[in-house]
Amino acid sequence: MEQRTADASKMQHEEVKQAVGAPAKLELRPYQEEGVRYIAQQRNLVIALPMRSGKTLMALEGVKRIFQENYGDAAGPQALIILAPRSALYVWEEHIKQYVPELMAPHMLGPVVVVEGSQPARYKLWHSSPQYSGIFITTYNTYQLDASNPNMKLPGVLKHRSWGIIMDEIHRKCRKHRTKSFQFLEGLVNHPAARHATVLVSSGTLVRKGPQDLWPPLHLVAPKKFKHYWNFVNEYCLVADGEFGKEI
Repeated sequence: MEQRTADASKMQHEEVKQAVGAPAKLELRPYQEEGVRYIAQQRNLVIALPMRSGKTLMALEGVKRIFQENYGDAAGPQALIILAPRSALYVWEEHIKQYVPELMAPHMLGPVVVVEGSQPARYKLWHSSPQYSGIFITTYNTYQLDASNPNMKLPGVLKHRSWGIIMDEIHRKCRKHRTKSFQFLEGLVNHPAARHATVLVSSGTLVRKGPQDLWPPLHLVAPKKFKHYWNFVNEYCLVADGEFGKEI
């Protein structure tokens, strides 16, 4: 089953590669340029825009500018982790290669590595880059599985000391803030070694039930400001006493 899924992803990769073509100059629309400037200024934020509005390009261009403005040519080994649905893995890879190839330079982040496949294959991919520097793209489930598995021997730079992390389609992991998936991400951004990391969270459908849906992504990018769920709910939501307790 795992192999069939990986093969399907590779077939999709070839389709995306043919559609994207050669590297091209990135031309941002006015609202995207404004968003990129804000990303570069804030570093940790939620990109909540409709589908097909260019959130991927904005996130990548924002990462490039943050890196250039703060690190220059002397950054040293760095790792950027991109977590996304399986169907989007190679979309991220091709967008990097086409629009922001500067990120792959040795003095910036380094090579792009899509981590998927069997456990031995993933082990080789995680350990394929010198000093674990690079842009590692994988699914939420794969990252949680491998980061929690001592046999994968992921170093700290790939678990909680990465330079930055992008979480795509985060609403799929934040529908309930008590799930193990969300708690794993929460532990990731709250780790003391990650206090200087850049965290970008992206989704086109953050709110489904009400304002309470905003707490999980906001907590991931600003854990100190939005520390407790019920404090957020009591301040920003309408809460009433129902038959079975508090109702939002």
